[in-house]
Amino acid sequence: MELLKKSPQPLPITLAGWGPKKNAQDETRVRIDFELPLTDEVLEFCHKSIQAVAKSISVFENGLTEGKINLEFLLTLELYTTPGHTVPAQTLAAVPVSSLFVFRPVEQEGSQKELYLQFSTTARAEGPFGQALVGWLLANLKSTVFIRMHEVQGTLPGMGEDAGEEKPSKAPRKSGKDAAAGKDVN
Repeated sequence: MELLKKSPQPLPITLAGWGPKKNAQDETRVRIDFELPLTDEVLEFCHKSIQAVAKSISVFENGLTEGKINLEFLLTLELYTTPGHTVPAQTLAAVPVSSLFVFRPVEQEGSQKELYLQFSTTARAEGPFGQALVGWLLANLKSTVFIRMHEVQGTLPGMGEDAGEEKPSKAPRKSGKDAAAGKDVN
């Protein structure tokens, strides 16, 4: 089971945030948050649970602004600074992808029909690789970068094929760009 079926080219994605984190083994890690615009083209590549939540939220009459997807994936993420690069600027091998939300920003400039998939991952932040990753994250924070995802295995243990039920919410949610600009949706 894949989060995204392989797209023919890297997809544009916003590096919404990042921060330090320690795991249970006291290893220094970095949490990375992404926001993927869910265009019709991108939705074609998405897991069926993401498609279902996006469909529910896209209907304004439902009054929904976000939906949680209870799935976790183990993926390799290739991150590119521009879509034309053939070599990734950063590769995060076999990282957990979790905290999936589909949301529609409230009072966003432009079209309010835009939907986003927000998700997080963690990666080791020690040694030369960690230093290079943190430097790249600092340079590209709140910017559009490009991503390719490759499945390492399906969902993580404890997550079945029928997992991923949506948990809709009517609470407004800021996009990473709105949060960076200090916009308040309440």
